Amino acid sequence: MKSMIISHIKGGTGNQLFTHSCGYYLSRKFQLKHRVEHRSGFFRYIYKFKFELDHFKIDTPKASVFISLYFVLKRLNGRIAKWYVKLITLRNVIEISDDLLKTNSDIMNWEPSPNTIYLLNGYFQSYQHNFELRNIFKDMY
Repeated sequence: MKSMIISHIKGGTGNQLFTHSCGYYLSRKFQLKHRVEHRSGFFRYIYKFKFELDHFKIDTPKASVFISLYFVLKRLNGRIAKWYVKLITLRNVIEISDDLLKTNSDIMNWEPSPNTIYLLNGYFQSYQHNFELRNIFKDMY
């Protein structure tokens, strides 16, 4: 199985755009599939936030319900969540957060491992990420 990047979409419209563009950038850079997880990020904000990326011309496929359940389980017990995804997908799971990208500048030079799901969990708004956002937004929108 090929590796993939899954962007966990949450927050308001701007946060959703930053998170999606980070996943989009990494998927293009490393030639991986990109999916968005659009369900679990809005459980706490039923009336405040909702998935807004459908209003833009974004054609990224949505992740399966099984991946959404990972983020729900993670809130309850992180260890169970990682085993769940590994069992369901038969792949390794690596979570990439805002803090990891801020503290490790070499992460953009890594080679993706085969048979791995990379879960992007954060807002990825720092200038330190250097995702060339202008070019990405021009390509996407």
